[in-house]
Amino acid sequence: MHVHHLPLAHQTTLGRAVDASKYRVVVGEADPRWTLHEAPPKDGTEWTGVWGWFWPTFSINIFGQGWAIERWLPRSH
Repeated sequence: MHVHHLPLAHQTTLGRAVDASKYRVVVGEADPRWTLHEAPPKDGTEWTGVWGWFWPTFSINIFGQGWAIERWLPRSH
């Protein structure tokens, strides 16, 4: 999925910087509601960022240009 999502949805810096074909999702062992999303950079540098998601409505994104915290508020079931 991410092979198609990243280049289309993130055509700017992120889509060009990471190798979407090596994108991986790691599910938390102690708490499976946590997932970490990782993608290696195309240029061979060590780190591009980490994207964490806590089910169902919270994520934190840390990347070279900054960070973001997101919270979603469902409108209905």
